[in-house]
Amino acid sequence: MTHDSRVDDRPPTASGLRVLPQQRAMLDEARYSIPAVCETCMHSVFVRIGPWGRCNLHRDKAAMTILRFGSCPSHHESETKTSRLQGYEEYLEPAF
Repeated sequence: MTHDSRVDDRPPTASGLRVLPQQRAMLDEARYSIPAVCETCMHSVFVRIGPWGRCNLHRDKAAMTILRFGSCPSHHESETKTSRLQGYEEYLEPAF
């Protein structure tokens, strides 16, 4: 039996999504990356699907409103949130 190089032998993520080898090659060739943004920070809270949430680190009396795709030098990656990247974790850029 021969091994099919198009098959990714790693277990699927919770949603069943995998980055296939041919997709990975294209992403690598394109120098694809995912920036460290509020979406993946442990201090952010997004309760709706929309782009706006709050930051529990930068607050005085009330949490600061933030954009899901924004960033700051105080970014602290959340393993729980980055696990949602479903196979694309290796493309996550380090924070600042």
